[in-house]
Amino acid sequence: MCGVSGTSGEKCPKLPIAVPAPELESLILAPDLGCFWFAQEERRDYTMAAVNRSLVNKLTLNGLIWGRMTFGVAAWLAPRSIGNAVGLDMSGNPQAVYLARILAVRDLVLACGALGTDGVVQRQWLLAGLVCDSADTLAGVAAGRGGYLPKRTSVYLTGFALSGVAAAIAVMGEQSGATSA
Repeated sequence: MCGVSGTSGEKCPKLPIAVPAPELESLILAPDLGCFWFAQEERRDYTMAAVNRSLVNKLTLNGLIWGRMTFGVAAWLAPRSIGNAVGLDMSGNPQAVYLARILAVRDLVLACGALGTDGVVQRQWLLAGLVCDSADTLAGVAAGRGGYLPKRTSVYLTGFALSGVAAAIAVMGEQSGATSA
């Protein structure tokens, strides 16, 4: 791992990200995660930092996988609690427990598929998750507009699904950029 400090005007081959100076001081670097390059150029209360794109991609992928696994386990074990937490009327619809568990298994399978593979096969698992999350996003919007879910619940569910869409697009975009470069 390198921890190279630079000066204004130096070129860095990595993605520049603005980080507030107080947060940069508390940043902990793990030696096996990759290369970080920090520029000394300061703009108001921000310091420019460049981060290894493959590290960001790996962290995004891990967040997507572990987020799916966490939801899957939680929704399988406590579907009523998870449903109530996002505003669903679980007591008014006893069948909702069954539907929550179906979604839980789907997310667990998608997470395990992406975790246990790499390359083209992993990309196929990510694409399957992207399709599911895109459909969930549209369903959340339709439920809010149709009035059969409260607006707040629709926003929560749509936001959860949209975060999966964004993460999958980011990871798949970086993977296709790495293979075409």
